[in-house]
Amino acid sequence: MHTETREETVFEATPGSVKTRNREPGTMLPSTRESLGWGGRYHHRMTFVMRSAISSLAIAVVSLGAPVASALPTGSFGAGDGRQVVIVDGTLELSDLDSCWASGFPRDIRFENRSSRDFLVFASKDCSGDPVATVAAGTSATYYGWSAVAAR
Repeated sequence: MHTETREETVFEATPGSVKTRNREPGTMLPSTRESLGWGGRYHHRMTFVMRSAISSLAIAVVSLGAPVASALPTGSFGAGDGRQVVIVDGTLELSDLDSCWASGFPRDIRFENRSSRDFLVFASKDCSGDPVATVAAGTSATYYGWSAVAAR
């Protein structure tokens, strides 16, 4: 049996150094992992994959946690942090509940009563006469009216 050897050039880790070695025909070259060592390309790919997987899991946890956190009470509703407010039409916050609030004209008005007092809705422009509706403390409702004030 005839065996022949061939000479192959191998690059070392230090720049500029070249070393030759004899290899028998049919033998495989070292794998990327072996030639580059554990800190080589294979390791960097695996590190990237693991970091990507961990990042994806972290994003998923935050995404699932956000709706839960937003559903928790903030303390401004009811007796939470002691703030006594009523939200009108989802935009206007009334904090002086003892003074009469009036719309420019009679209409359907959405009230979110976040106070511990009932909120009275009137058909008049100055909170006079009998109330046409009552928004109970800690509830929301829509009523046709013109003005409103907290019950005394």
